[in-house]
Amino acid sequence: MPTRTFGDRLKRERELRDVSLEEITKATKIKIEYLQALESDDWDHLPGRGFNRGYIRSIARYLGMDEENLLAEYSMARAEPERAETPAPRAAVVEKARQNWRRIPTRQVVAVIAAGLLLAGGWFAARKIATALRSSSTHAAPRVAPPPPPPPAPPPVEASIVPMPKPDPDTPAPEKSDLNNATAATPPAYFEMKVEAGKPAHIRVYSDHHLLYTGHISAGDTKRYRARNTFEISSSDSGAVLIELEGQTMPPLGPSGQPGRATFTRRDVGTAAGGVH
Repeated sequence: MPTRTFGDRLKRERELRDVSLEEITKATKIKIEYLQALESDDWDHLPGRGFNRGYIRSIARYLGMDEENLLAEYSMARAEPERAETPAPRAAVVEKARQNWRRIPTRQVVAVIAAGLLLAGGWFAARKIATALRSSSTHAAPRVAPPPPPPPAPPPVEASIVPMPKPDPDTPAPEKSDLNNATAATPPAYFEMKVEAGKPAHIRVYSDHHLLYTGHISAGDTKRYRARNTFEISSSDSGAVLIELEGQTMPPLGPSGQPGRATFTRRDVGTAAGGVH
């Protein structure tokens, strides 16, 4: 029987759930041409780079599939190395290390062990010689007369007692809650947004309601920004930019080829569905 491809698997999972391509396009803002290219393994008609992985995440999330497993199948289909977000099982790593160790010739292993023993022996010998030299120099050093005793200390002076000033009754004492709030107040941490361009577009980025950048971004450019609480981003072409919050891919800003905008807050970091507002 022929081997099922990644596109066949994706199409079969969609049909089992009785979901049409139009429904996925409406929910994820992914062009229907890209969905058809994924189901037919037509990689040349996809934008590539991180966009394909972002599309697969959105599709898996909408169909209720495991995102990491689907990304792993996509990487195998494209013959791409696995990213850090899908680590290999511990047993596979251990087995691979054992196989690599068995390929090393026995003579090389013996030579490495012998070299290590020689280095360790030399280090211990050098340390012993240094200890002996320090001991001999200590014994051969001439005796030095003890220093003369210090002069007697002057008689103590009686310290004058200065009365503490009484608090002003007209000055209100600070409330306990104000002190606690001042002590507990700490500056909030920043979180990061990465913008990667697949094709030219005009973008505008606000951080905590302050304009950070407005202008042109070229294909292949990557820009990073930091904010305490809120990001606001808009693009002349929603499908031209890929957005990540703290390494997590966010859904598209809108339909490809049309302007779009989105607002991301600290709550969107760590959530499964990102959060376009």
